[in-house]
Amino acid sequence: MAGANSIPGDRRLLLANVGNTHTVLAQYRAGRIGRRLRLSTRAPREERAAALSAFALRFDFAGAALCSVAPAEEADWRARLSALTGRPVLTIGPDAPLGVRLDVPHPERVGADRLANAAAAFACYGAPTIVVDAGTATAISALVKGRGFIGGAIAPGPGLFYDYLAERTARLPRLNPGGSVPLFGRTTAAAMRLGAAVGYPGMVRALLDHLRRVPELQPALTVVTGGGGRSLARALGPDAIYDRDLTLFGIGVAADRFFG
Repeated sequence: MAGANSIPGDRRLLLANVGNTHTVLAQYRAGRIGRRLRLSTRAPREERAAALSAFALRFDFAGAALCSVAPAEEADWRARLSALTGRPVLTIGPDAPLGVRLDVPHPERVGADRLANAAAAFACYGAPTIVVDAGTATAISALVKGRGFIGGAIAPGPGLFYDYLAERTARLPRLNPGGSVPLFGRTTAAAMRLGAAVGYPGMVRALLDHLRRVPELQPALTVVTGGGGRSLARALGPDAIYDRDLTLFGIGVAADRFFG
């Protein structure tokens, strides 16, 4: 479960978090994330149908909720989830019961993942809180007392530091995140790894420092989630809270209210 707060409701709900790179299915019940399954967002539709059927086998779900930042995949997932549960699917958006105010000019343009993160952060940690979601993109969301979600920042994710160098240069190789980080790069690969491994958390620190120029955010907690969240939280230091299930928990919180 994300955080310490408990959200009432004993119904079993099916959650789908469709990201740019990966999709995560999860069971949610009584404020807890249970079994989960991770698959490629670009998986063939037959493969995702088989995965969904196997994941939901032996369980009756009271409803399903969909959080998607991949518009081309939304209709397919919504139809499959509705067929499985026999009920309308909650799609995370500004009209979903998030439980947090959206104090931004165009809430309909805010990514569903940021809305789910805001819902979870507000329920679990209160405000002020800054959420750093280290996925394909790095989505930073700021919450303050009285106003709720006020915006934040969006930047490249950790993997894009490697991808962009390989795509935009003629001789630099494509590397995967991870591996040891040298004190200085004696080879091209080591130099690239150093630049990404140190440069990425350095970028996030700079963005956090900038956001804390807002007086209400100076005492804010920093909560880190996403595929690159564990290593980022370690790099940011002991004041950063790593919460693997934050986005899923936010989807579940909204779904509990919707189906309640």
